Amino acid sequence: MAINKQKAGPTRWRAKSLAVAAAAALVFAACGSGKSNSADSGDSGTATTAAAGSGLTLKDGCDEVKVGVVFSLSGAYSQLGNDGKTAIDAFAKTHPTILGKKLTFQIENDTSDPTASAAAYKRVLADKCVVATIGPNVGATMNAAFPVFQPAKIPVLVGTPNPYTNYNKEPYIFSPNLTPLQMQRDLFIKYFETLGLKKAVVLTGDDATGDVVQTVWSASKVDVTRVPLAVTNYEPTLAQLKSKGYDAVAFIGSGGEPPGHVARGLKALGWNAPLFLAPSNLTTTFMNLAGPAAEGARGFIWPAGAGPEKFKDNAKQLEPVQEIRGAVAADVDIALRPNVAYLWDNARSLYLAIEEAKSVDPAAIQKVLDTQEYYGANGLVKRSSTDHAGVQMASAIQAVVKNGKLVAAS
Repeated sequence: MAINKQKAGPTRWRAKSLAVAAAAALVFAACGSGKSNSADSGDSGTATTAAAGSGLTLKDGCDEVKVGVVFSLSGAYSQLGNDGKTAIDAFAKTHPTILGKKLTFQIENDTSDPTASAAAYKRVLADKCVVATIGPNVGATMNAAFPVFQPAKIPVLVGTPNPYTNYNKEPYIFSPNLTPLQMQRDLFIKYFETLGLKKAVVLTGDDATGDVVQTVWSASKVDVTRVPLAVTNYEPTLAQLKSKGYDAVAFIGSGGEPPGHVARGLKALGWNAPLFLAPSNLTTTFMNLAGPAAEGARGFIWPAGAGPEKFKDNAKQLEPVQEIRGAVAADVDIALRPNVAYLWDNARSLYLAIEEAKSVDPAAIQKVLDTQEYYGANGLVKRSSTDHAGVQMASAIQAVVKNGKLVAAS
């Protein structure tokens, strides 16, 4: 889906209108559907007009179903934001309509700046035709935009696993099909145990994501060391950790560059401690920066990255894996760019919710999302009113870098 800069300035992006195609009501016929509970589904107070022949009622003055998106398309977090844009572009191309009405995505660039992120969300929410939103894609920008989107009472699927304020208690805010940091912690600990490791240490940055990582891991027996994101030479820090007897190093933070420097530092020191990385760190950026030092790095691979051959006996999981593989360009390595699949699943989740609700009323969409169950590109999601992420640990597959590729560990 082509996206054009708007006259308002370089941080404003808007999706081009997509031609109306055949109704998409059967696109996900083979998928699981959402379930509803007793969440508030009263009138949103928005005037609507009937769409002739579509069965879907649109907001007054609107001729399309519009989803607002806020990503970091430039700046420090642009790798993650552009992975999201890759996902949304591919999803929009393959799903130009919903229930017979045009579906568009209005993408705003927050430039990786917290203040700009809040402003971008204000622009998105100012458009009365926006029925739901996706993003921001990192903790720092999400925290800044939270006071803007939290009171809006419009479904928000954030693009980061960082716990937001009042986590899992905000009725309109949902996580993507992305492993929450608490679950990442449990997956890592299980991986440590699988390899017989006794004393691992977690490295993280000095940003908002690092704050959350430290808080989450403080509940475990694993030590956490904070390193400023500006640091590129990790050898002094790693030398100290080696002297303390640690037998494994994990990096959980923002982007692929910091762990790339960690991998190079480990290789320079000749320290053979295994390096574990979170999904948002074990990326193409990491591989390119780490070079040969990336070999042996460990993490997790998800269904879309593992490929359809892994799910020949699971038709419900196979369908979304095949769909995203067919929609995203073949040169995009989804195993190393898991955010592509995570943000695809945000769009998929909203699509299925609108389709089931047969409504663009935010309260009706929220009611479906609140207990939605579906297979996404990255695995099974089973949400509840007390778990707005719903990611299942069984979807994560232990993985290792071999010959420059992230593959399932034997």
